[in-house]
Amino acid sequence: MPNLAECIWCDFEMDGDKIDEHDAFCPNCNEGFNYHEEFEVMTKAQVVASFESFAFSDDLLLSEARQGFRDVPARSERWNNYVDSLNKDGFVTGWQAYNWTHPTTCD
Repeated sequence: MPNLAECIWCDFEMDGDKIDEHDAFCPNCNEGFNYHEEFEVMTKAQVVASFESFAFSDDLLLSEARQGFRDVPARSERWNNYVDSLNKDGFVTGWQAYNWTHPTTCD
């Protein structure tokens, strides 16, 4: 039975005996297996909770109140900018930032 290794970014499984500890990359998301073990990344649930707590500033909510409707493009842009900043700071991977959909708060 092979020693299975799982990429913590995208849950891809492969034979752990074929992974070179120094420069192995996941064939699914191209993130390094060795890199995954050194940093703890946020899950989507954590990012959505953080986004909903901090990203909706008073200026957006006041603007929506004046307009009388939810500003879906502005909410979506804030989500994209938020996830992009988390990716640049190493809290989420490129694969996560590229593949995650907007949360329902952006609808």
